[in-house]
Amino acid sequence: MSDNSSRKPSRWFYCTLGATIAGYVLMSVFTGSFVFWNWRKLKFDDFELVSFTQGWGTLKQDRNLDGGAIVLKGVRYSRGLATHANSEIHIKLKGHHTYFSGKCGYPDHKSSAKIECSVKGKNKVLFTSSPLDSSSREAAFRVDTQGETDLTLVVRSLEDNIDYAHAVWVDLRTSD
Repeated sequence: MSDNSSRKPSRWFYCTLGATIAGYVLMSVFTGSFVFWNWRKLKFDDFELVSFTQGWGTLKQDRNLDGGAIVLKGVRYSRGLATHANSEIHIKLKGHHTYFSGKCGYPDHKSSAKIECSVKGKNKVLFTSSPLDSSSREAAFRVDTQGETDLTLVVRSLEDNIDYAHAVWVDLRTSD
């Protein structure tokens, strides 16, 4: 009789394990689905832009208000919304999702305003950031959207004027 306790796993075992892990990673990336939390980046066809108001300029999609790339804390984002205080962006989520998450912030190309961002549901404020400025540029959020289909993304200037009070909403995701 031979002792199997000192046997090394076979090459077949390592190949199978590697293929299984690679397959899981690929499926996770393509579907946006992980074991305990399903997420996906919010595409602009995943919500309807109902209306918006802002204190200066016009709402921009996938670029900053000056027409350049959206850059927040040194990270360049290809998708996002750029607005200017004081603003309210009303969106309607398509489908039923449990959570809405992302980042709001004061973009890198500006340096002299102070803003606050909020996400509002139908009857309550779901998230409010700390004050954001050139030293504290972003705030991540994850809000429970059970029972909510209409959200309002709000940016307020914390100063007496709205000069340079640009803001961005990036890395927007929904999850079930």
